Amino acid sequence: MPATERIAPQSAQTRQRLLAAGVRLFAEHGYRGVSVRELSAAAGANVAAVSYHFGSKRGLYHAIFESALDADEARFREAMDALHALVRQAGGEPARLAAPVQLFVHSLLGRLTGDEHSRGLTVLVIREMAFPSEAFDLIYARRAAPLLGAMLAILAALGEDAASEAARIRAQALTGMVAELAIARAVLWRHLAWDGYTAARVARVSAIVTELVSRAIGIAPAPAPAAPENAHA
Repeated sequence: MPATERIAPQSAQTRQRLLAAGVRLFAEHGYRGVSVRELSAAAGANVAAVSYHFGSKRGLYHAIFESALDADEARFREAMDALHALVRQAGGEPARLAAPVQLFVHSLLGRLTGDEHSRGLTVLVIREMAFPSEAFDLIYARRAAPLLGAMLAILAALGEDAASEAARIRAQALTGMVAELAIARAVLWRHLAWDGYTAARVARVSAIVTELVSRAIGIAPAPAPAAPENAHA
């Protein structure tokens, strides 16, 4: 049973406030730059609350990733299951692999218009890529490895040996091509004089990246989906 179901509503709210404060403060200052007292104050909680709910500051840090992954797990798992099903249905026909490539890109870029909390989580993931802690193992097992496995499945359907070093490097490079649009979003915004991502802008970026990935693996890209209705340019 999840921790939030074992405790009183008021206590559960405190736990959620600590998680939110942790995302913001750890993203801004790094793990070492934030004290338990600062976390508690930002969450409007007693200084003992971090220990009560998470055991320690390290426990809170780890819980941030676990909570975020749990909240997104159903969506992510559905996307990965659908992608693998599309690869199987393609039967090795390059033209039919355009659909799983499109889904792969969308699964990474489709949530780019997220709020400040989502952006803070992205910063924390970037920090883990640069300075891995035990949280890196969680991110790798639940997101990085499945995504790389999905790209390897596409490459294998095109005849590559998915166990080879070359295929694994290609999968990493292709995945990184997509992920970079989330990680370095500020560079693209400055380059295009955008004030941020909108649904329409994400759709355009996704279409272009889908074409790049498709051509990189030697298939024709799928037709771009229609732009979201009522989306700002």
